Amino acid sequence: MAEYRTIITELGQTKLATAAVSGPQVNFTEMAVGDSNGVGYDPSEQQTDLVNERYRGSLGEVSVQSGGVIVLAMTVPISSGGYHIREAGVFDSDGDMIAIVRIADRYKPLPSSGQADDLTIELQLDVGNVGNVTWTIDPARKDRISAQLTPDYRSVEGFVNSPPTSPSLGKTWVVGTAPDAGTAFAGHANELAEWGGSDWAFASPEPWFHVGLPDRTDWRWDTTLGTPAWVQWLGSSAVAGPVNLFDPASRPGGVLRHNDFARLKGRFWQDTGSANAIVITPVPAITAYEVGQYFLVKTNFANTGPVTINVNGLGPKNVLDQREFPLPSGYFAAGTMILVAYDGGSFRLMAGAKPLITPLSTEYNTSQNLANSVETTLTLGSASYPQIGTLSGTTFTFNRPGNYMLSADATLTVSTVNANDISGKLLVYNNGAPAAGGGNVDRSHISVTGTTAFNLTSTTPITAVDGTAITVKATVTANNNFTSGACSRVGFAVWPMN
Repeated sequence: MAEYRTIITELGQTKLATAAVSGPQVNFTEMAVGDSNGVGYDPSEQQTDLVNERYRGSLGEVSVQSGGVIVLAMTVPISSGGYHIREAGVFDSDGDMIAIVRIADRYKPLPSSGQADDLTIELQLDVGNVGNVTWTIDPARKDRISAQLTPDYRSVEGFVNSPPTSPSLGKTWVVGTAPDAGTAFAGHANELAEWGGSDWAFASPEPWFHVGLPDRTDWRWDTTLGTPAWVQWLGSSAVAGPVNLFDPASRPGGVLRHNDFARLKGRFWQDTGSANAIVITPVPAITAYEVGQYFLVKTNFANTGPVTINVNGLGPKNVLDQREFPLPSGYFAAGTMILVAYDGGSFRLMAGAKPLITPLSTEYNTSQNLANSVETTLTLGSASYPQIGTLSGTTFTFNRPGNYMLSADATLTVSTVNANDISGKLLVYNNGAPAAGGGNVDRSHISVTGTTAFNLTSTTPITAVDGTAITVKATVTANNNFTSGACSRVGFAVWPMN
């Protein structure tokens, strides 16, 4: 047999058979659960009780399925716990166990554990003929269910002033404001009308009762008006409610909120402005900037510096990145789809096809003299990288805040006279101070006579703000003076980490 199948006990079989012939109906009243003394087992038809009952209660719900199957449910309250549930039984009004089932092990914790909750147990019972049985439901439980199921929403077929032709059983309509005289709807303006098969049942809506129509619009009975009326339920800047994403006129202020833009299938606003000055004209027009307004914009030009956006002629507002900094040149190209959100003072760039920032990489190959044990600031070259910063001579200056990794490498050439120890250092400076986390690299040569060349490499993490200045310094030290020293090549690279 199936391990967890409900079994009718021998006593239960006798009572059901008697009820099928001439005897009284079997009245199910209670269910019980037990822990079977800690060991799961296969129930038998001969059982008259659970192995170890832990809780018994009245039936909470009963439903009838096809084929003579009924589903009985009981709720084990939050106050009962501290045991495993492995068995359950159904009892009638005489206290006899009619059915038993083995349940997959389930622990029911106590409230003191911090995890406790009500636990509903459902059993399916094949009684053959439902007419042979009755059941009694806990009245308190029934009242709670009824309260939970009190309807405040209903699907209807539409608003009509006269009864539909050939209505389907159980279908509901809302009677219009001017029902046709001489029809069943006369005198029932604004009421709900349900077809019962032979006549109409009418009900007056409660305040804020909702109905849904086949066209996917929602309406509610608004009693706050001078004259109560059915009003389409739509969201606004002041009231929460549904929003028709495909009808700009139904959106508060005609703008997008939250992730609505992702479902608009091509809804965006074309930029008609100039480079760095975006202009869009949403329809319907907004009359003021509001916190939380979103706009999906297709840009007309690549930006060459800080950007503004002007919506419906309300005036330009700065567009900032997520760190509240103006956009550097090359942040987006012409035809880029960008999403901006108004924060109360400016627009934040939330998303867009921002090109990857190209890492800076240079190499300076002009020889630079080095003196023994003297820290020398190296010339790195000159270059402009608008997305990151500017390299000018000995200094690289950031213009974009963020986290970066710096790499410096140099080739040092030294002519010595019997020096038995030479060391070289390459150090990265951040705003005039040695950079933390790296930049100090040593290379030692022992017993060197004549001329030698060696390479040094330094990799350093940097958290930069606008204006952070980076320099690279080299030092060569020998235990004896050397005739000449030089940095014949220096490379410098910066790449963003975020």
